Amino acid sequence: MNALVMKSSFKRMEVNERFRKYRPPGSFKCGKVSVKLWWKYAYDSIVGEVVRPQREFWYRIWDYRLYFSPGTVILLTCAAVWCH
Repeated sequence: MNALVMKSSFKRMEVNERFRKYRPPGSFKCGKVSVKLWWKYAYDSIVGEVVRPQREFWYRIWDYRLYFSPGTVILLTCAAVWCH
């Protein structure tokens, strides 16, 4: 039983390590300020780890499509032929 508890503890530590940078400073306290901080922590964690990486991926695709659009490719090939 101890090995299973230890395994789950290490798994929890591994997950918490990813989100530690978003964690609010201080201890667990009750009150409006603390609740707001913890909700901000939850929001920042999801946005920082899930939403932003996907958005950056689509920006790279968009830049690629703009760079290699048919008009751009024709202009680049004409410029390369004309310069040589």
